[in-house]
Amino acid sequence: MFSLNEVEATAKKAARGAGYSWGVADEAGFAARWLTARGVDGCAALTALLRRMDGVDLSAAKPDMTQDNWAAAGPLCPLLTGCLMSDLGRRDYSIGPVAVPILVLPFIAGQGGATIETASGTVTTDGESVCFNGIIDESASRVIVAAPMVMPYRLDRLNRANPDSAAWATLLAFAHRTYAPATEESRLKGAG
Repeated sequence: MFSLNEVEATAKKAARGAGYSWGVADEAGFAARWLTARGVDGCAALTALLRRMDGVDLSAAKPDMTQDNWAAAGPLCPLLTGCLMSDLGRRDYSIGPVAVPILVLPFIAGQGGATIETASGTVTTDGESVCFNGIIDESASRVIVAAPMVMPYRLDRLNRANPDSAAWATLLAFAHRTYAPATEESRLKGAG
C-alpha cells in the first residue's frame, strides 16, 4: 500500500522520465492521484499512456484547435488535452482518437462534473466520485465529453493506493530516468 502522496510524486517523476515537461508531469501526478483516490488505478492508466507515448514526438499528440473536433497527427495525449480542457473551462468536446481516455477525467472534474463517452462505455464524475457504465478502453477512436449524466452509484473515496505491481514497477523505471548517474566523486561525498 502506498500513500496518495507517493502515487503523485512517483507519477510526476515517471512522466518527466518519459519526456513530458515538468509542468505536464506535475499534471500527470495530479491525474494519477485523483483517479486513485476515487478507486481507479491511476498508476495503471498512466503506465499505459507512458508506454504508448515513450519515444513519440509529443507535439504530434497535442490537440489541433483549428478544427471543431479536436484531433492530432496521432492519438491525442490525454494529459496535454486535459490541461487544455481545464484551461478553457468547457465540457462540450468531441475529440479523438485518444490514448487512455480515462486520464482526461481529472481535468474536467473541477468544472462541475462531466461524462466521458467512448464506443465501449461511459464514465461520469460529479467532481468528487466516479461511476462507470461499461468499460473505458485504453484507446478510443472518438471521445465525447459532456455534462454529467445521472450517477446510479459512486465509487468510494480512498486514502491509500494499492496499484498494480507491474504498473508501479514501470512507473519507477520511468522515474529512474530522471536520476543523475552515479559518479566516483558523488560516492566519495556520501551519495548512495
